[in-house]
Amino acid sequence: YTEEGIRLMAQGDPKRGLAYLTRAVSLQPGHPLTCCNLARAQADVGQIDEALQTLAAAVQAAPDEYEPYDLAAMLLARVGQIEAAAEQWRNALRLRPDHLPAINNLGSALLMLSDPAGALSQFERACQMDPRNVLALYSRGVALNALGRPAEAQPGFEAALALRPEMVEARFGLGQARERLGDHAAAAAAYQMVLQQRPDFVAAR
Repeated sequence: YTEEGIRLMAQGDPKRGLAYLTRAVSLQPGHPLTCCNLARAQADVGQIDEALQTLAAAVQAAPDEYEPYDLAAMLLARVGQIEAAAEQWRNALRLRPDHLPAINNLGSALLMLSDPAGALSQFERACQMDPRNVLALYSRGVALNALGRPAEAQPGFEAALALRPEMVEARFGLGQARERLGDHAAAAAAYQMVLQQRPDFVAAR
């Protein structure tokens, strides 16, 4: 039932796909992976509330499984419930403390919740685990900029750009750091490079 449901969803037949996946869950109520498959399909057709209910049932049946927490967090973030998403990522990380995507996601959520200090601790942890993780390097710079520490933020943006030169967000962050350090010519050059790549980047303009 699960495999057929996934196949039908991929082929653009959500009505039948959901029916098969719902049947799979009815055969294994609360089974984490089965519930996650159904929840993803429900989310794909815009049934976010139903997807969250499916994941809540999985958590209740198997509170020590990581994936339902992580998926619930992503769905909550998608609909703008950032505080609830952060709490679910914290739950997920209690089960898998070394899961880098969840660490980065929790840090990003804390930035959105205006908690740059909390975000910085997550991104520093991510950078320690993987010094070449571009998202963590960039996001650590964003958090440091938000904390008024541009001199510390600048190397992180430069490291991210060394790994991914086309990352306009990192170049924009580098421009902000340079501007706050009083190097306006270098900041302007960074913003101009951003606009060469993305002329519609309003903040850089």
